Amino acid sequence: MLALPEKGPVITGSKPRYQVGDHLKVNCTSGQSKPAAKLTWFVNGDPANAAFLKGPYEMETNNEMEVVSLGLEFKVRQKHFKKGDLKLKVLK
Repeated sequence: MLALPEKGPVITGSKPRYQVGDHLKVNCTSGQSKPAAKLTWFVNGDPANAAFLKGPYEMETNNEMEVVSLGLEFKVRQKHFKKGDLKLKVLK
């Protein structure tokens, strides 16, 4: 069985702005699909450091579809900013 997600991934826990020293802790949860979606976090266009990732955690729903959750957590440092911005993005 092959089923694409009907909805895009949902990001939770993010703030509008971060400063050096903040604790960044966000999560991305995919829509239901079969097989499970593969999520990838990016920080300022670069793949996130694997040490910052929490998961992925796969869950099967009652209709045999799968949902994936992938967290990103790190202490914000000056190196995480490019031209004064810290941009987070997830690709599925």
